[in-house]
Amino acid sequence: MSSPQKGKGPRIWVVLTFGTKTDYGTEYADKTRESYDYDSNIPNYTLVHPGDVMIVCDKQDVIGAARIDRIDPRPGSKQFRRCPHCNTTAITQRTRKAPQYRCKKCKREFEVPDLNWAACTLFTAYFGQSFVECKSHPPRSLLRPGCPKYNDRHAMRSFDLPSVADSLAGQATDLYDVLRRLLKCDETLSPRK
Repeated sequence: MSSPQKGKGPRIWVVLTFGTKTDYGTEYADKTRESYDYDSNIPNYTLVHPGDVMIVCDKQDVIGAARIDRIDPRPGSKQFRRCPHCNTTAITQRTRKAPQYRCKKCKREFEVPDLNWAACTLFTAYFGQSFVECKSHPPRSLLRPGCPKYNDRHAMRSFDLPSVADSLAGQATDLYDVLRRLLKCDETLSPRK
């Protein structure tokens, strides 16, 4: 395979791993080097397929990357924490200030969010033995220009590698090399040929 192009070959996803709990109260069982968990409430969930590549990040840094070996769906449910004033899930939990929660939409503060459960499909994307750690742990912010529809609330974002290949090759060489290997690219990924 030569360099990946839009609509051809495997897709690349930037995914956020939260350990066991997100800011929004959702619990996942991510095992960073083995699998990634997501659900049918996540934008783009229908576009993720075996063979795609995931760049796994924590809140600050890139941890590594892997190729998806298989995806197992199962029925489940998801808990949502909502603002009691405007019903959005765009709330943040604070640890140093009271009240404990603040709504990003209506800007109101409150101690206890409304909780509700919704049925969904849970997915686990397994990496097999493909996970490769990025020893340099480049900052996650380096990937943002490659996310064409960036939204800070989305834990899974499509990634356009050719648009930031030069930057990655210069600032995060190990990540660039890992992605080339996972994508089986035998040439540079730069959009400028």
